[in-house]
Amino acid sequence: MSYSIEVDKISKEAWSQALLTFDDGNIYQTWSYGAIRWGRENLSHLIVKNNETVVAMAQVAIKALPVLQRGIAYIPWGPVWRKKGNNAGQNIMETLLQAINEEYAQKRKLLVRIAPQDTIEENEWLEQALSSEGYCFKARPYKTIFVNLSNPMEHLLSASSRRWKRALKTAEQKDLKIVQGTEDNLYQAFSTLYEEMVGRKHFNPAIDINEFRQIQQDLPEEMKMKIMICHFKEKAVAALIASCIGLRGIGLLGATGTAGLNLGGFHLLNWKMMEWMKSNGATCYDFGGYDPQSNPGTASFKESIDGKIVNHVGVFELSKSKLSSWVVERGEKLRKDQKHGTLFKKFLAGN
Repeated sequence: MSYSIEVDKISKEAWSQALLTFDDGNIYQTWSYGAIRWGRENLSHLIVKNNETVVAMAQVAIKALPVLQRGIAYIPWGPVWRKKGNNAGQNIMETLLQAINEEYAQKRKLLVRIAPQDTIEENEWLEQALSSEGYCFKARPYKTIFVNLSNPMEHLLSASSRRWKRALKTAEQKDLKIVQGTEDNLYQAFSTLYEEMVGRKHFNPAIDINEFRQIQQDLPEEMKMKIMICHFKEKAVAALIASCIGLRGIGLLGATGTAGLNLGGFHLLNWKMMEWMKSNGATCYDFGGYDPQSNPGTASFKESIDGKIVNHVGVFELSKSKLSSWVVERGEKLRKDQKHGTLFKKFLAGN
């Protein structure tokens, strides 16, 4: 089978429509996420086509020093290659990796960093495929919990902990109400609860919720994040925001107000979100991270449902330029210095 490669020839609308045809489509590879997160001028879009059909794609965020034009090409939760109804995945992935290497490592002489959404449990061969293309293993810091949505919801509930069942029963007895949608007024309700939660817990947020608000406003309607707000006696007490573009739904943002503590609202929200994802065709709910050391309370909450702890394959790098490698290494060291790290701080922060 012959493939053709196109770089930076696709429109935003065409990219969005193509992304919807992949089982592994996700919010981090949407045009809106990339443009808001890093700036439209810093994005590149590579696609692999079989005749006129897009069979693989990669949105690449590029940060390079002026004049030198050396730096990093970063692909978060990508590339995307699981075309719906197509079983030729491994061959396509190898073609895609070769195209990425030729365009960004060889032609543009950038350090290429790939952080696939794949887990070790899903694709043991992917790490070998990346190694065969010259990628070096950089880090494997990310764990999460997958909940299998293929089974009936009744099966999921029966297999969950007594804590989860008790919380849902409490929510039912309290007659909690769920309002859901994609509108900005719902996002504002979430923001209010989130700010209240941050003040109560006294932590520094790692996520810019205003950035996600802009992303939500820019996303096409069929890709917008689902926002669910839990009310108790007409007052918003908890909120959950998630995305479901491919077969994997992803939990993104959550908050519980002080008035919502011990009401079971956040358990109910996750349950309703899983029901929505399942009805939307998802086969898996990704809880959006699992870190019992840094966040034991949240980890305990996620462990209480019938899920499976999984490990992402990791972060991999390829560089054909010593200068780009030096620029990225130096930039990441400077990022740790609040005074001098502005240039690379936002870009190299991750997803």
